[in-house]
Amino acid sequence: MQRAIDAFAKVLGSLGIFGPFVYALGERALIPTGLHQIWNTIVRNTSVSGVYTFASGAVAEGTVAGYAQYLVEGLPTNASLAQLVSYYFGPQIPMMLGGLPAIALAIYKCADADKRESIKPLVLAGALTAIFAAISEPIEFIFLFAAPGVFTTAIMSFISAWNEYLLSCTLNINENIQTVPVRLSYLKDQFTVFWSQIAAATVVVVIPTLLIVLLFQKQIVAGISNGAVKE
Repeated sequence: MQRAIDAFAKVLGSLGIFGPFVYALGERALIPTGLHQIWNTIVRNTSVSGVYTFASGAVAEGTVAGYAQYLVEGLPTNASLAQLVSYYFGPQIPMMLGGLPAIALAIYKCADADKRESIKPLVLAGALTAIFAAISEPIEFIFLFAAPGVFTTAIMSFISAWNEYLLSCTLNINENIQTVPVRLSYLKDQFTVFWSQIAAATVVVVIPTLLIVLLFQKQIVAGISNGAVKE
């Protein structure tokens, strides 16, 4: 288990500024299942989120222990405050105070006029919960059911970006952040195309989008058909 955690830490560390993004994406994706708490525990309480050394000689493993030690004696010698909280509540504060209340307002404004009064208590309670308790689930679940069209658009946008080839190949010169389809095109040499590796990688690449479609197929169908049938 420790070897797996260390390997995961190296992977996130190699992603640079995209490491916290991958962590946050995993947390958001797991919220409907309730497994995000396990994900948070693994990331925040282990070396995945960093190992911090302090002037007193104390060494804290994980951002939770590191932040607690920071409250006692100040910043660690090997990280800034932004780095210390990058896997903790730091990136969530702007979203909780501004992003989610704005989403709640957008849901209310986009709702049908005859349904706004019934949805107002829900979005108001969700916005206040995000601001004062840093809990985002109420707004997220309201979003799933109150705005299926927007939700479907978000999923389709993700799938399109995940499978992007042309723009990633022509505009992105950094090989470390190119999309998977672009990297698959390099599985060849002057005389050979490595079809077995391409086939295996393709199966792995399809898994995330397949899981998203399976988990949210009802919302996707509802969003696509929303407005297509006149009552």
